Amino acid sequence: MTPQDYDRLHQQVKDVLSTFDDNQDLYSECKRIQKELNAIGYDCDYDLSGTITEVTDLYTRRCHKTNRPIIREGFCVLDGEYYFLEQSDLIEFLKSECGYDGDDDDTILYEAFDEGHYYWTEWEDSEIYND
Repeated sequence: MTPQDYDRLHQQVKDVLSTFDDNQDLYSECKRIQKELNAIGYDCDYDLSGTITEVTDLYTRRCHKTNRPIIREGFCVLDGEYYFLEQSDLIEFLKSECGYDGDDDDTILYEAFDEGHYYWTEWEDSEIYND
């Protein structure tokens, strides 16, 4: 895994990876890390030398704010660049990242939807997990 790959990981994943103990059997440590990553919806590949080579997300979409997997439904923002579970998180994002500053939240939601910045959607079961 390159430093750039590591930098793109969510903090929760970095926290798990930081517990890797070089003083233990490296292969066993990789298996332990993989189990901990699986518990939070991620997986990793590692080689026989005990080096983690890749970390992958088990889910297709995650909430940009909470990092929780989005299973069945949610807000799709900027053509799938971001996803949100909660409307309040979406509004906060629209204000801070997209420059919306309407009189009230309903106006912000209306304008952002009208301009095609987000929509609410539901996904089929086959679209939940990464292959």
